[in-house]
Amino acid sequence: LIANLFDTTVLKRIESEINVIREEQPELFDKELEHRITEEALCGSLQQIVNNAGCSAAHYKAITTAIKDGADTFTIFEDDAFFYDYSKDLIAKSLDYLKDKDWHILYWGCEPHMHCDQRPIRETEVDFIFRVLSAHTTHAMTYNKDFAVELVKEFPQNMDVTDWTKWTIEHRPIDVYLQSHLTKGKCYVPDKI
Repeated sequence: LIANLFDTTVLKRIESEINVIREEQPELFDKELEHRITEEALCGSLQQIVNNAGCSAAHYKAITTAIKDGADTFTIFEDDAFFYDYSKDLIAKSLDYLKDKDWHILYWGCEPHMHCDQRPIRETEVDFIFRVLSAHTTHAMTYNKDFAVELVKEFPQNMDVTDWTKWTIEHRPIDVYLQSHLTKGKCYVPDKI
């Protein structure tokens, strides 16, 4: 099953990427380039899918553990998180700002992406926190428990590597998957990033 999903899903993505190159840079495109792109993509893609599946499963495990612990909010730090020089005041103000709002995630840094929204970061009525509408990365995030409870329902309900690999092939890495929630305008990032 995984091999079939991998073959069809990844090959469709590779074909799509090749078509973009063919259309946008026809002078660079030839059959040798197409072969090299396909070969490199297939070799790197399977390892990347496995890595992404592991990352997504780890987030699921951390989120479900925090939900069981009963906290109203909780923060997940990945092992490669980079810590900005946030003041205790900014952290407290950011969390206090969200206290009475309907929010999903507070990113403690993110990589804004304009491909989904030309203005991925939007001002709020205060000067110390922004709304995030399009971003990637999951290095350091504070979750609202109510949102997290609903989010985990969208994931495999186990730690089986086959289920997580299949989920990742179908849905992309977790940071890309969360993009669908960002567009709802309920995610934020402090001013100092």
